Amino acid sequence: MPGFHYILLALFLSFLPVQSLVYALDSERTTLEAEVWALTEPADFEAMELKPVTTDDMRKALLEEARYIFGGMIFGFTFSYVPLDRARGVDEAFSLTPVHAPAWGDKDMVIKQTRVENGFLYCRFSYRLKEYQETWYGLWRSNDYPRASAIGAGNLFFGPLEKFTAVNNAVKEAVREYARLRIASKPWKIEGEALFAQPPAVYIDAGSYYARVRVKLNIKTVVPYLRY
Repeated sequence: MPGFHYILLALFLSFLPVQSLVYALDSERTTLEAEVWALTEPADFEAMELKPVTTDDMRKALLEEARYIFGGMIFGFTFSYVPLDRARGVDEAFSLTPVHAPAWGDKDMVIKQTRVENGFLYCRFSYRLKEYQETWYGLWRSNDYPRASAIGAGNLFFGPLEKFTAVNNAVKEAVREYARLRIASKPWKIEGEALFAQPPAVYIDAGSYYARVRVKLNIKTVVPYLRY
C-alpha cells in the first residue's frame, strides 16, 4: 500500500533531526555513516505471530541500532570468551559489552537519506565525532590492530532485538576463529576489546537475522587451563 509507506516515512522523519548548513560547512570533524533498516509490512508475517510494528517502535529501534553501531565504531566493546571444551565439560560462553555510545537526542547524529523498498524502511545516519570521541577513534587507528570477519545469526521470530544477537554471535565467531588460528593450546578464557572496522551488514534469510561483521581485535588476556 504505497500511501501507507509515505505516511509512515513522514511520521518517522518528524521525530528526527535533519542535516543543516552548519553540518555541511563543518569539515574538520570525522563523520561516520551507517545504514539501518526496519520492516514496514508486518502483515506479511501474521502467520509468524509477530507483533505489529508501530511508528514509535520503528523510530526507537532504528535510533538504538544507529547508536549501537556508532558506539561500536568509535569506542568499541570489551569481551570475554570461554571456548567450548567437551573433554573438560566446559560450555562455550561469550559476553560483549559496549564501552560507550552517542547519547539519545545527540544533535550530531542526523539522517542523510531514507527510502522504502520491498517492505523495508532504510535509513542512512551520519554522526560527527566530538573532540573526546576523536581521541578514542584515533587511538584505535594509531595502532595496527589485527582484523577478523565472521557471520552470526539471530532468530527472526523473536523480534528485531535479535539483530543485536546476530551481531553479538558474529563478533564471537570472529574472536573464536582468530584465536583458534593463533593460540596453540585451547585456553580457558580470552579477554579483550573489539571495534567495528565498518558497520555490520544485517540481513534476513530463511527465518533468521544474519550479521556480517569486520572487527579490529585487541587481545588483552589469555588464561590457560594451568591457572584454571
